[in-house]
Amino acid sequence: MRIRAVFLLLLLAALASAQQAPQQATVWKPVTLADQFFEHNYFNYYAFVNGVYDSYAPVFNSNGQVVNNGSFGYNVGGGISGYHAFKDGFFSIAYSGDFRNSTTYYWGSGTDQNLSMSYLKRINRRWTINAGTSGGIYFYGTGVNSYLPSSGTFVQTNPFSTETKFLGAGLTLSYRQSRHLSYVVSGNFFLQRFNYPGSIGTTGGSGTGSIVYRVSPRLTIGGSYSHSYFGYQLNAGDAVVDGYYGNMSYAFPKHWFVNASAGVSHSDTVGVASLPVSLIIQTPNGPQTVGGYVLGRYESTANLPAFSVGVSRVYRTSSFSVSGGQAIVSGNGYYLASNSLFFAGVYSRTLRTKRANLSISGNYNRFHSVANTVGVNYSTAGIGASYGYNIFRHVSANFRYDFIRYGNLAPYNAVNDNRLSFGFSFSSQRIPLTIY
Repeated sequence: MRIRAVFLLLLLAALASAQQAPQQATVWKPVTLADQFFEHNYFNYYAFVNGVYDSYAPVFNSNGQVVNNGSFGYNVGGGISGYHAFKDGFFSIAYSGDFRNSTTYYWGSGTDQNLSMSYLKRINRRWTINAGTSGGIYFYGTGVNSYLPSSGTFVQTNPFSTETKFLGAGLTLSYRQSRHLSYVVSGNFFLQRFNYPGSIGTTGGSGTGSIVYRVSPRLTIGGSYSHSYFGYQLNAGDAVVDGYYGNMSYAFPKHWFVNASAGVSHSDTVGVASLPVSLIIQTPNGPQTVGGYVLGRYESTANLPAFSVGVSRVYRTSSFSVSGGQAIVSGNGYYLASNSLFFAGVYSRTLRTKRANLSISGNYNRFHSVANTVGVNYSTAGIGASYGYNIFRHVSANFRYDFIRYGNLAPYNAVNDNRLSFGFSFSSQRIPLTIY
């Protein structure tokens, strides 16, 4: 039962791809769906405990056969969220963390950690500066592929790694020349690490420049250029990506907002990758799996279309966001620089005079390497729904359902898991904590 900044992340994912500059000054304000309960300044701290059931939990029985009887576990944790507005800007912070215990080796036990902070300052009527940072740990089985506004890239979980560690930081400076014309420059740093032997982490950065023109109070258009660099561990090589994009956003009446972006990404990748593989061989005792590595020299240049589109609506008691697109991303430790087709959506609604909240989300990502010699696609997908209800002051109950799918990656078959969780939470504010 973790509060996550999903709504803002999904909305920003529609505004930018992994190497794409936003069409206007990005405001890195970490928010959660629970923030709709608050107005103006606030600070909230919370704690929770949940019981968890996974439908997919294979184990070996005494005869050496694989059986799947499901698995019970628990997670316990807490966090904070806060926002403070001052005369010329704001500061915001969000943190959530938990420990998860599982009775099976497949899912294992470990921790999720997420921290994000943002600071915005309007220096004068023309200049605005915005700084943001985010980092943490995604534990295997979360089914998360999140866009980090602070680093301008995606966090991709790894099919072999029980933990994905990430860090992002960025700085944006915008200059308003006139009522209609603005210029935006930004720089970002990002890092990803995985914990299985032989994994290939990424360290990189990007710089972007944008021109933004406000045609009318509702319509904004612009153009942007970005230059990104990905450096890979184990001397696996590097990748350079240049992107050229046109952007548009339109604010419809009744709180509807639409944005779109289209352009081209040019990538140059070169290196030698040591990729983990598994072979099934025949022995006198039957089939056995043998792990190893294969070296693959790669050197490629690609020009690929990049696009994104998003629709969102934020109202007093509900919020909705859906986005999709295609972009070159840094990779997930097995697939290096990859062309990613992504889709994500989330809906949240406050019920019963702010005593209850319903949230629904979904995501899909498909990766195809543009660097090393992995020739097959890999995909992840998930849908989820949660309900939280404030039983009495400071104490809430919650229920969550998730369906998570990890695609096949030879010789491993695809994995489908149904996850149920139920628990209780304490909050310093009188709100039902949402699960997202």
